[in-house]
Amino acid sequence: MQVAPGKTMIRVAGIFYIVFGALGILAGIFFFLFGNALAQLIANASVNTSAEAVLSSDLAKIGMVILGLCGVILGTLEVVLGIVGIRASDDPYRGRTVIRIGYVLAALQILSFILNVAVTFGEGGRAENLLSAVIGLIIGLILPALFIIGGRKNLNVLR
Repeated sequence: MQVAPGKTMIRVAGIFYIVFGALGILAGIFFFLFGNALAQLIANASVNTSAEAVLSSDLAKIGMVILGLCGVILGTLEVVLGIVGIRASDDPYRGRTVIRIGYVLAALQILSFILNVAVTFGEGGRAENLLSAVIGLIIGLILPALFIIGGRKNLNVLR
């Protein structure tokens, strides 16, 4: 079997994805379990009248359920892709698989950035929020880049 020079890069990124994905799953479960109470606290603190509080509370509860569901789904996806990346890191013949995983994860990061910017400026956000979103995007693209670069290094061994 040939040596895979991108193995370490892929494994490091895979381990980070497994850890952060597991944290995302736990956060999603937390929002499922405690989202109603948290939504009620938020609604009561931010609204003056009881009718507005009920409507705000219901919308916040729906938001917490959606947030929890997204956390569980995306966390599971990150864990699975991290495991697949680690398992494929030793084999130069599976370099294309690792590269594809990197592109999928980069696309998810870019989608997250777009949604973050849309929500921020939909609520009248400031320029500091955009700067924060851009920095988050740059940092968030580091791990997918490790997958892509590691996969390319592994493919170059075959040429």
